[in-house]
Amino acid sequence: MKYPAFIFLFLCLALIGFTGEITLQKNETKSQSRENIFIDPVIRQIYDLQNQRNTSGLIPFLSSENPSYREYTAIALASVQSPESIVPLTKALSDSNDATRAAAAYALGQTRSPLAEISLLNALQVEKSSHCISMILEALGKCGSVNALDSLLNYDTHQEPEALLGQARGLYRFALRNIHNPRCISLAFSLIEQTRSIDAQRIAAHFLSRATIILTPNYETLLKIYDNTNDLFTRIAIVGSMGKAKHPSILERLKTIACSSLDYRIRVSAVRALGAFEYPVIKDTFFKLLSGPESNVAITISEYFQARGNSSDASLYFKTAKQLKQWRVRANMYGAALTFSTTDIQKEEISKWITHVYSLSKNTYKKVALVTALTGDTRNLPILEDIAFSGDSIAIPIRSAAISSLANMCANTAGVGDENLLKTFSTIFKKAIESGDLALISPSASILYDPQINLKRFITDYSFLSAALKKCKLPRDLEMWQELTRAVNYYEGHENLPVVSPFANRSIDWELIKSISPKQKVLLKTTKGDIVIELMVNKAPGSVSNFIRLIKENFYKHSTFHRVVPNFVIQYGCPRGDGSGGPDYTIGSEFGPLYYGEGTVGMASSGKDTEGSQWFITHSLSPHLDGQYSIFGRVISGMDVVHRIGIGDCISSFKIL
Repeated sequence: MKYPAFIFLFLCLALIGFTGEITLQKNETKSQSRENIFIDPVIRQIYDLQNQRNTSGLIPFLSSENPSYREYTAIALASVQSPESIVPLTKALSDSNDATRAAAAYALGQTRSPLAEISLLNALQVEKSSHCISMILEALGKCGSVNALDSLLNYDTHQEPEALLGQARGLYRFALRNIHNPRCISLAFSLIEQTRSIDAQRIAAHFLSRATIILTPNYETLLKIYDNTNDLFTRIAIVGSMGKAKHPSILERLKTIACSSLDYRIRVSAVRALGAFEYPVIKDTFFKLLSGPESNVAITISEYFQARGNSSDASLYFKTAKQLKQWRVRANMYGAALTFSTTDIQKEEISKWITHVYSLSKNTYKKVALVTALTGDTRNLPILEDIAFSGDSIAIPIRSAAISSLANMCANTAGVGDENLLKTFSTIFKKAIESGDLALISPSASILYDPQINLKRFITDYSFLSAALKKCKLPRDLEMWQELTRAVNYYEGHENLPVVSPFANRSIDWELIKSISPKQKVLLKTTKGDIVIELMVNKAPGSVSNFIRLIKENFYKHSTFHRVVPNFVIQYGCPRGDGSGGPDYTIGSEFGPLYYGEGTVGMASSGKDTEGSQWFITHSLSPHLDGQYSIFGRVISGMDVVHRIGIGDCISSFKIL
C-alpha cells in the first residue's frame, strides 16, 4: 500500500515549477495585506486543505504561478506537519520568492523531523535573504542534531538584526530539546550584549533561563546585564536565569529584586530563581513577601512552600496562613502546613481547620484550593472521596479537584510503598471510571496508567476501562477519550502506542470569515475592567471564526477565568470550570510564523487539533509556546486589566466592535 502514495507524491513533484515573480501577481495587490485575504477562493481552498490535513492536495499549489499562493501553501504545511511534505518543501527552499522560501523553512522546522536537517543546512549555505536565513536558523533548532547546532554556533550573522534573531530562536529551540554545550552559553551572552536586535536579546536571555545549565562562573555578567539593560522582558528572563548561578552576590541581588522591583513579573521571576537556593537562606525573605500587597508574588511563594517546604516550619505555615488575606495564598499555606506537619495531632488539627473553612465558603474556586490543600494527609481520603462522588450537589471544579487530590495523594503513597492503601486507591479510581462522571474519569484514568505507581498489579479485570472508552462521545469527550485510550493501551501492554484523534477538524465557516475585518476588535468587559483584543483573521481563520461564532452563540456566558499563572497566562472558556470542557467539536491547530509576546491571545489545547472553546492571554514573552499553540489575536488595550485578573473573575459581556 505504500507504493501508490509514493508514486503519487513524485507525480505531484513533477508538476512543481518556480516561475513566479517576487512582486505580487494577478488578483494579489499590495494593499491586500490590509484586506481579508479569504475573499480569494484559491486561498480559501488552500486553507481548507490545511484544515483537512490534506498534504497531497496542498503540494501542487507549491507550483502555482502566484508567489503568494506558494507562500500560503508552505505556511499551511507548517500546520499539517506531515513527513510527506519534506521533499516538496525542500524544493521550495529554492523558490524565486523570498516569502515562499522563508515559509518553507518555517514549515520544515515544524515537521520536527531529522530528515529536514540536511535540506536546511544546504539552504543556509546559499541563502542571501536575511529573513529566510532567520527562518532557517530557527527551524534547525526545532529539528537539527548536534551537527546542526555547530552550524548555528558558527554562522556569521554579520550583525544583521533578522539573522541575529533567527540565531537566538534556533539556540532557544535546541535548549527546549536539551541540546546545548558551553559554546551556547557564550553565544547567548554575545547575543544579549549586541545592540542591533532587542528581540534577539530577549530570546537569548530566555535561553539562559530555560536551558539546563550552570551559570555560577557567569554571575558577574548576569548582574551586569541586569543593571545595564532597560528592556523589561530581557530583565525578566535574566532574573529567571540567576537561579542557576549559586553565588552570594546573586542571592542578595535576587532578594533585593524580589522585594523592590516595580514590575510584579520581575519579582515573580526573582522568587522562582530564589527557589533554587537552600531553604534556610531564602525563607525569611519569602515570609516577608508572603504578607505583602503583591498577590502574584505571594501566590508564587505559597506554591513554593506547598511543594518544597520544611517540616520545622509547619506550625509557622499554619499560623501565617490564618493571618493572610488573599484566599489562594491562604489555601496554599494550609496545604504546606498539612504536608510538612510531622505529628498526627498537628495534622488532625490542620485538616479539621481546612474542612471547617471549606464548609463556610461559598466561592467555588476557594473550595477548589482548600480541597487541594487536604492532599497532605492520607487520612483525608474519606473526605475527598465523599466530595468526589457527591454528584451534582457539588460543583464540577470541586469534584474534579477532589479526584485530582486523591490522585496526588496516591502518587505520594507510592513513594512510601503502602500496599494496602495503594490497593484502596485502585478501587476508588475504578469506581470513578465506572461512575460515568466526566469530572472524575480523566484524572482517574491518568493515575491508573502511570507506570511509576503501577496500580495495574491490583487490577485483574480492566474491562471497565474499555467499557468507559466505548461510552465516550467524540469529539466532546476528547480529553477523557485520550486518557482512557492510554489506560487501555497500558493494560494491554501497548503503552507506547500514539493516541491519534479519530475525527476530522470542524470545517471553516467561510461566509463568517469573509465578513470579518483583518483588524477586527472585540471588547471584553471583565470583573476587573475592559480588555480590547484585535483578532488575526488572515493568520488564523479557523480560530477567529470559532471565537466569533461562540461569542454570537453566547457560549461563554457561564465561563470564568479558571486558570491564572503569575507571569504566564490567564485562561478562559471552559463551560465546566475545571479546564476540561468545551463544545461538541474541535478545530484544527493553526501554526504560522507568529510569536508569543505580552498580551498574545492563543488557543488552549490538549495536543494538536484538539482546540475548542478555551483560550488564554499571556502576561509576558512565552517563546516555549511558539509553534505549539495557535495564535489568533493580541491585546491592544487593557493589558493592565489582564495583569489584575484572578481565578474566578468573569467576563460580563463581549462586544464585537
